Amino acid sequence: MTDRLLTTREVAAFLGLSPETVLRRWRSGELPGYRLASNVLRFRESEVETWLEGTRARNLALVSIREEA
Repeated sequence: MTDRLLTTREVAAFLGLSPETVLRRWRSGELPGYRLASNVLRFRESEVETWLEGTRARNLALVSIREEA
């Protein structure tokens, strides 16, 4: 199975973020991505989906902790 490589704009549209926010999160190490050349950045679709699932899980855990307090 070949994992699809997404552009910054495609990831931004998928996540509902601006391309600038995607780049900022990639630069901080929060979002996994790969620099293919000096001006080419790509994201594996499966890794973006896994990142999103992890982010949702962390947010749900924070909500439940706050509700218990």
